[in-house]
Amino acid sequence: ALREAGLPDGALNLVCGGAATGEALVAHAGIDGIAFTGSYAVGMGIFRRMANREFAAPVIAEMGGKNPPYVTRHADIATAASGVMRSAFGLQGQKCSSGSKVYIHDSIYDDFMQALLRLTAGIQIGNPEDKAVFMGPVINRAAAERFEASAKSVRQQGRFEAGGEALSGGLFDRGHYVQPSIAVELPDDHDLYREEKFLPLLAVKRFDDLSSAIADGNSVKYGLTAGIYTRDAKELQYFLDRAQAGAALRATHRMTQ
Repeated sequence: ALREAGLPDGALNLVCGGAATGEALVAHAGIDGIAFTGSYAVGMGIFRRMANREFAAPVIAEMGGKNPPYVTRHADIATAASGVMRSAFGLQGQKCSSGSKVYIHDSIYDDFMQALLRLTAGIQIGNPEDKAVFMGPVINRAAAERFEASAKSVRQQGRFEAGGEALSGGLFDRGHYVQPSIAVELPDDHDLYREEKFLPLLAVKRFDDLSSAIADGNSVKYGLTAGIYTRDAKELQYFLDRAQAGAALRATHRMTQ
């Protein structure tokens, strides 16, 4: 399409590869600038590499996140449960904006979890070429091993409300398939609250004070996205004023001003 639009030959090039390809591009003196999408660790490494040149080159980096949604006592539970499920498990959680940690107000916790678990149980897993399938496999064996290590840690320090297992048999033996998983009752310092895993693995935290929840959500090294589910204008404005994220999202559902 670009060629047909008149883009000159050689102006745009697609180079496919893995870590070695990326390393070669970043290290090459002929590269004048980089726009990167990927992990925090790799993105910060690129920043440091390019800044240490004789002349610093521009770097635009869209890195990872925990992307916390806050479900307040004024939320529409059906809307919130659907949004959290789709954010956490869409694309197998393998997107930088995946909401992998959710804060739920104590007063609606049971009702919200019931709705979330019902939606999660209805997720169809299989070949992603099938339009009815919501979740396909994780990308590779390393991702599957990362899931298994995280699941083991959850069982040791908390518990699963849903999932926690790799899948096998039939189609599942032809890729690295895992269950959409929801972890609860983890200690505050657990790495599922702090580190991006790039997996269909959602960590749940309860809260009774929105300001404390947002402060905790801001305390990670990421700042990509954050969201709130509320029908209260004051809660919404408080979130927009204080959430430290590049993209602050909201689902107000007929909120009255």
